Amino acid sequence: MLSELRKSIGSILYERSSSPFYGTLMISWLLWNWKIPYVTFFVDEGLLDVNKLEWVVLNSVSFWQLIIFPLISTAVIITVVPFLSNGAYWLNLNFRQWRIDKRNSIERNVLLTIDQSISLREQLAASGEKVEILLNEKNSEIKRLSLQVTHLEDLIQEHKDSSQKKVDFPYELLGPQESVNVKSIASKIIDNKELSDTFTTAVRYIQAGSHGLVSSDDVDSGALAYLEANEVLVSGGDGMFKFTEIGRKVMREYFDMVLP
Repeated sequence: MLSELRKSIGSILYERSSSPFYGTLMISWLLWNWKIPYVTFFVDEGLLDVNKLEWVVLNSVSFWQLIIFPLISTAVIITVVPFLSNGAYWLNLNFRQWRIDKRNSIERNVLLTIDQSISLREQLAASGEKVEILLNEKNSEIKRLSLQVTHLEDLIQEHKDSSQKKVDFPYELLGPQESVNVKSIASKIIDNKELSDTFTTAVRYIQAGSHGLVSSDDVDSGALAYLEANEVLVSGGDGMFKFTEIGRKVMREYFDMVLP
């Protein structure tokens, strides 16, 4: 029971002493009535004409000093001191900013020495040279890429032109030289495996009306280019090929030579 009572009283006293109002009030009261604790704890009663309690009552008991003055000083401390503290903090911040501005102003106005000026100029010149080198490298790279783009565009255009080119051979009869050319082409097709495989695959695709001759596994790109260059085959668009007039004569000559 007594332990709980002591804990309760201690808690109340701690709460009061830690509160800004009660803490300030206690300090104010001790400042206004310092004689009471001083005489009570530090003065020997033998030095006094009366006992300590009577001396306190006769010399230090005053309603204004015990209550009014401590309350007034507490109110002043609680209300005025924060404003003074904030004002001091504001002045401190302004002083710091003024000091920084002054230092920057002085540093800006300080002249460089000759060695510092020479070093700064060398650094600026080196930086300018690096920038110029980088710009030249970039310009060279841009020109190189532009040439590559132009070359690729030319190749694409040539491919489009060659794929859209339609060759017409309105020959009714072959002359002696044309007959030799047809036989020569047919002989080369028979003698060369890539040409023979490509030619026979082209015959199957053209007769079936199929697309995708170029992507066939049996077609050699070089052999197909040879047949186009000699006007045996011509692209009809959409991945399809067809025989020209010479191509049909080469096909007849080819099968006449292959078949018994």
